[in-house]
Order: sequence, then structure tokens, then C-alpha cells
Amino acid sequence: MPTMSRGATLLIVLLLSAVPLTAQSPFPDDIVIDEVAALKIEQYQITPAQFDNLLAPGSTASSNKANRPALHTRLNLQLDQAISTTAEVCGLTLEQQSKLRLAGRGDLARVQAEIEQLRVKYVNTLQTRDGLLAFQSEVYCRATIPLTQPFGAESLFRKVLRKQMTERQAVLFEQFDRAEQSKAVRAAIAAFYRGANELTPQQLNAMEQLFLSKYPEWRPLPVNVSCSQYIPMRIAKELEEEIKPVLSAKQWQVTENSFRTAIALEPRFRSMGLWPIPEDGHVAQEP
Repeated sequence: MPTMSRGATLLIVLLLSAVPLTAQSPFPDDIVIDEVAALKIEQYQITPAQFDNLLAPGSTASSNKANRPALHTRLNLQLDQAISTTAEVCGLTLEQQSKLRLAGRGDLARVQAEIEQLRVKYVNTLQTRDGLLAFQSEVYCRATIPLTQPFGAESLFRKVLRKQMTERQAVLFEQFDRAEQSKAVRAAIAAFYRGANELTPQQLNAMEQLFLSKYPEWRPLPVNVSCSQYIPMRIAKELEEEIKPVLSAKQWQVTENSFRTAIALEPRFRSMGLWPIPEDGHVAQEP
């Protein structure tokens, strides 16, 4: 089963905990909500470091990947990598690459503008437990998830790419894009079956085919984005009759145990636009 990030722990405990929060108190920047509940705190102040940590799950206040200068560098590196990879796969000309860079900068400017709007709205505000959930949903939908996929299907980057590619380049890119999707789907599924329960290549192939037959455009998010690593088990719940014969008894037990968590997290998935899986496979950017 995949290892939980601190962000995922924070969200799951918020969802499942019934401990009332009844007093106000400050927190360190990396506190998780089970600790907050133990302190019985009524209101939660969102600090700049806590906001940044939500954008880059698993980072720390002392070496943060989402403060303004670091975020700018990180996004530009993503753009450089996207252009380099696409140029290599498709054989893009320098002129095509130049147009992609302009489009990609537009996508990054949009993401950064969303982040700054959210900073103004939430940083240094006091939130109730319900307000904290709303804050997390909005930041994940409008900022954290777009940061993981800034050049997705509806980005300016992709639109400009599609418009200027030759027929041959379009075929090459489609092949590459489907291979990347397959890699992500297989990694998301395999994360639940470790050690003695590891899937064989034949089992993983069968699982991938079942998942993509149900949701052909599904694009898993990185497992460190909130509780999104449980989306595969929510899909598996819909396919349990087909999946059960593929797995061993112990693997099926792991799957059934994960169903419970995935079902419990479904309201969270819905608030983040992760469920139900949209027809185009892309996450809604509104909570």
C-alpha cells in the first residue's frame, strides 16, 4: 500500500476524526490535524509556510519548494523539460519550440496568478474546522493539482502544440502521450501491492486494461497529492467482479481493505474534483 504523505494524513484525519475542536491555539508550520484535534483547538491560523506546504506536499518550512522564488524556478524547469521532451519525441523545429515556450509561459502565469489570489484570500486568516476543509479543497483544485500538470490537455501549451504539429508529429506525440498515461496508471495500481503481494507483469497488464477500459482518459495524479493515491481503489471498487479473478487471495484482501478507505474518502475526492472521473480524464479546477 502506498506511503501516506503528511498532506494526505492531514486530510484523512480531518475527514474521519470526530474529535471536537474547542479552544484557540497557535501551531508550528508542519503540524498535522490529528495533533490539532488532540489540542482541542477551535480555530486554525493559516501561516505563509503552511500555505506553501499545501502547494508542495512533503516539503518543509525550512526548505520549501513552493515559496515564491523556489516556485518560479520549479515552474520554469517544468517548462524547459516539457519543451525538451516534446521536441525530442516529435522532432520540433526551433520555431515550433519558441511558440511552445510562449504558450507555456502563459500557462505558468495563470497558475501563479491563481496562487497569489489564494494567498491573499487565506494566508494569516483564522479558519474553523469546516473552513480549513474548504481552504484545502480550493487550494488543491486551483493550485496544487494544476502545479502537477501545468501543461495538460486544456493548457495553452497543448493547444499551440496541436495547432502547429505536422501529421507525422501528431502521431508521434499521441504514441508518447499514451505511453506516459500507461506508465502513470501502472504505477498508481502497483503502489497498492508491495512485497509479498506484488503484482506479476501479467496481473499488472490485466489490471491496467480493466482500468482503461472503464476510464480510457484517466490520468492519475502523483501519489503525494493529498489522498489521490486512493483513486485507483475507488475505480477498483467499480470493477471488483472483473478484478477479483486476476488477484491472489492475499492480494484481494489488500484490495478489499483499501476499498473501505477509498469509499470513506469519496466526499473528499468529490470536493477536489477527482471523482467521478470526468470523461476527458482531467481534474476540474473548481472545488
